[in-house]
Amino acid sequence: MREFGLLSHPLLRSPYASIKERDPALLVHLKLTARIVKGCMLVNGIGLDRRLVLAALLHDIGKVFLPQQVLKKPGPLTREEWELVKLHPIIGAKLIWEVEALRPLAYWVLCHHERPDGRGYLGMKGLEKEVWILQAADAAAAMLEGRPYSPPKQPAEAAAELLKGAGSQFEPEAAALVIKVLKLLEEKPCLRSSDL
Repeated sequence: MREFGLLSHPLLRSPYASIKERDPALLVHLKLTARIVKGCMLVNGIGLDRRLVLAALLHDIGKVFLPQQVLKKPGPLTREEWELVKLHPIIGAKLIWEVEALRPLAYWVLCHHERPDGRGYLGMKGLEKEVWILQAADAAAAMLEGRPYSPPKQPAEAAAELLKGAGSQFEPEAAALVIKVLKLLEEKPCLRSSDL
């Protein structure tokens, strides 16, 4: 896929290199999210834009510009810290927009924290299926890896969370697709760490 070579574009090379250097866990998260998205495309045989895998590899690139002490904070965020974290999709989308060949991905990156009930970062509803798949895959990857405030979950536990949030936090069809991929990860844990 030609677009993957665009990760070396000067506007993206520095932030992506910063992720590798400053936050290896974020790089693992980006790759796992992309692997889940790819699983949705391959295992379920659905017609999705292949660039969605690239969007998954870039969806949190805006976090490079946020303070690490906020991103790694083990306890609850203050209101100001939370507002700062909510900027990362906007920052990432603006950065991606600067690379003409990646402009279609900017929308998906911008919307990856939206929710069907409208309670996402920007309060948007009625989005493309690719957004919902990226959003559910991102959440699943975060659950599998754990966060400073939450221990890692097993694939079955993450699947249960997606099912519980279907219709409000997660679009039901997207949640179902990601749950199928999580079941595969449960059966074959080696898929979780394999390269794209």
